[in-house]
Formats: sequence, C-alpha cells, structure tokens
Amino acid sequence: MKHHSQTGRAQTSPEDLLALHEKAALYYQSLPEKRYLDALELIHHALEAELDETAIKTAEQVLASSINSGKYDYALDISLGLLKNPKVRDWGFVNHFRGRAFRFKEKLEEARREYEICLSKAGNEFYRISAKSEIASVLLKMSAREGQDKSKLYELATEYCIDLLNCDQPRIRLGALSILGSIKVNLGEKNEGLEILLDALDIAKKEGFPELVSGINFHLSQIFESLNEFEKQIKYLEESQSIQKYMKEKLNVYDVEAEYFISSGLGKAYSRLKRHQESVPYWEKCVEIDRTINVDHRLAHSLNHLGKNQCLLKIFDHAHNNLRESLGIIRQHEIKDDGAERHTLAWLTVTSWYLEYYEQAFEFYLEHNSMSRLEKKHPYFFSFMDECSLTKDVDFYEFHENQAFMLLLPQKYKIQEVMQVAVTSIIKRRPDLEQEALSLELLTFERPAARGFGPSKASPNQKCPCGSGKKYKSCCGKRRK
Repeated sequence: MKHHSQTGRAQTSPEDLLALHEKAALYYQSLPEKRYLDALELIHHALEAELDETAIKTAEQVLASSINSGKYDYALDISLGLLKNPKVRDWGFVNHFRGRAFRFKEKLEEARREYEICLSKAGNEFYRISAKSEIASVLLKMSAREGQDKSKLYELATEYCIDLLNCDQPRIRLGALSILGSIKVNLGEKNEGLEILLDALDIAKKEGFPELVSGINFHLSQIFESLNEFEKQIKYLEESQSIQKYMKEKLNVYDVEAEYFISSGLGKAYSRLKRHQESVPYWEKCVEIDRTINVDHRLAHSLNHLGKNQCLLKIFDHAHNNLRESLGIIRQHEIKDDGAERHTLAWLTVTSWYLEYYEQAFEFYLEHNSMSRLEKKHPYFFSFMDECSLTKDVDFYEFHENQAFMLLLPQKYKIQEVMQVAVTSIIKRRPDLEQEALSLELLTFERPAARGFGPSKASPNQKCPCGSGKKYKSCCGKRRK
C-alpha cells in the first residue's frame, strides 16, 4: 500500500518495504554461486526483512569463507561493517572471526581482545567454548615474545585449559590438553609435558581428528626445537606437513596458518643443521604466504631468514634484494623485535661487499656498529681482507656460521684505496657517521695482517688517509685521540 505525502510523492509503507526486502533476500539466496558482495546484500536485506536466522547463517558463511581462503583483511573489513549495524552488535561470532583474522596476521593483542568480547556476549555455547580455546592458544603464543610476563600468561592459559577439559567437545578437550603439555615443558617439566602431548597425540589419531594430530605434532616440534634436537623437530614437522597435504587434497581443507608455521619451522631447523639448500624453499614459501595475506611484520622476518640462507650459499644478488626489502619493511613499520634492523644491516654489509658495492657495504657497516653501540649490544665481527692474504685454513662458510663476517677484496683492488674513497664519500653524504668511522679506525686502515683479522694503525707521520694532505697525527689521528 502506498501513501502520498504533502509534496505529492508516493511513499512506501513499512509493510511494503518489509516485503521488498524479503523479496530481495530471496533473490540473493537463490543465486547458485554467491560473490562476497552478493552475500553482504543478502545479509542486509535479511536483517531488514527480519529474517534473522538467514542473516546469521550467511554472515557465518561469508566470514568463514574469507578466513579459510586467507583473505584476512577482507574478513576484518566485512566484520567491522557488520558491527556498525545495531542489529548485529550482539552477534558474538563476528568478534570470533575477527579474532581469528587478527591471530593469523600475528596481531595477538587484538586477537585476544576480540575473543574476550566474543566470550562476553556470545549466546551460542560453541562460540563461547571456542573463544576460551582460542584465548589459551593466543596466550601461549604471546608468551614466546620478548617483554612478556610469561608466568602470568602461563597461569591464565592454564586456567582456561583446565576449564575446557570438562567440556563435551573432544576436539576442544584435546586442544586444551596439548596447550597444557606445552606449558609444562616451557616451565621445565619436560618429561611430564611430553607425556601429556604424546597421550593427546594417540587419542587424536584414534578419534580421527587430523587437524589435531597436525597441531600436536607441531607443538612437539617446538619442544624439540627448544631442546636443540633439530632432527626430531624435522620429524614431527614433516608428519604435520603430510597431514596438512592430506587435508588439502582429500578433505578440501587448507590451513594457511599451519602451512606457514610448518614451513618456517622446517626452514629454521635445516638452517641450524647447516643444510641451507634445503632451508631456502621453505623460507620462499613463507615469503609467498606473507605477501598473499599481507602480514608485513612477519614478511620482514621471512625475507630476513631467506636472505641469510641465500648469503651462506653465496647467492649474493638474491640475498641482497631480499635483505634490502626486509630492511625497508623494518624501518617503515619501526619493527624493534630482537635487534631486527641491526642484524639485517650486518648481513647487508656482506652481500653489498661481495657484489662489489663497497660504498654501500661500508655505510651498512657503520650503521650496524652505530646501532649496536646505541643498543648496548656487541656488534658482529667483521674482517676486511685482501684476497691474497687469505690463509687456507680460513673457510668462508664456517667463518660466517660463527657470527663473524669475512669480507675478501679481489686482488685488482687495494683495500686502503677502496676504504678511503668509500668512507670519504659516505661522510660527505652522512656526516652523522663520521665519528663512527673515526672510532672504528676505518680511515686508518692500511693492510691486513697475514690472517687478516682487524685493522692496523697508520703511522703518525704518514699522510692522513682521509685525503686532507695533512699528517695523520695532525688530522684524523688528533681528532680520534
């Protein structure tokens, strides 16, 4: 029924408007293949037509689909749009999916907050129990980060897990059991923790829960990593990997988060066993995943590991590009984790040097040492050497494995000239690095000793290497003194 306003225009009655929304909802519901926009239209019209059950079911499907396909930013955008609708604000499951998206993007504080909101308002018991399980998992992950109160996080996670052991969902109970086992190991109760995890693994296999078998195998791999038992770490990771492959091919279930952490675990393990050729493909997979789901913080980490392994394989061009990209992300997002920038500058010094970008190498070297001093950390050890002075018992690979850097200069160059030209040019562009160059005696370097370890001082009466024409004692030597 239509009414006419004072302006003469026909107005749709509330009853007719409701019918129109219902008709639109039925249309979108009838589509054989729905795009994300179609699903959002269906949710909107179903809500307006007071078809709450249809709206809830569609919202769950679209959020689950975006999470399962690795479109985490999309899931966050959709969920934020839904929560702006007053009719949706009490849907706790929306916060649950937001928590999952944040967790996969390594934003653990945000994930924890969303799960706690879900727990406070979810009417559905499944989402309430799932939220508790996810919070316990997030707390365990947070405990591995620097600056966290581990004992407090373990205590909170344990409380959630003990509560979950009484629930009627076997998957949730086993998940809680595996978290408790990991916490026991982390608290130093290795044997008890391993026993809990191995029992949980047996139950998960008997009950036919492949995703739990994969997850428990991953927990076990982390424990053996902490014990420096890398062969066992690889064994459990490969078992987890084979299960993920089975789930993807046979069950059409793809867990991108599991694939990332399995790949990064295998990359680390092979690297620590000095099997860098085997490590590289796994870090390439991590980089691919991080680019796809847009996790910048983690991408910097993956690129860094990939670059270091490539450097140790002497694939300097690829290593340099990956490390440069990592450094750019670190600086753009001001990532401070575990001296990320300082370590990357050290490795970039090596790649730049062997690509014969000597000025760039010295600039990275100066920045690394300056940052080490500011952070009160010991800098990496660098040995600048003429190629002809290298003794046979010094091996490039072994040298770098011991966190030292051997920088060989081809015989066609003279170390003093390269250093003088490079450092003088750097100081003109970067006066902030001049004092660092002087304190490190870069402008006083002559020729390496027979084994090439460390610089020798210029004679006081020699011409200053900085090119001023003055004697060293009256120029840089005086300033350094």
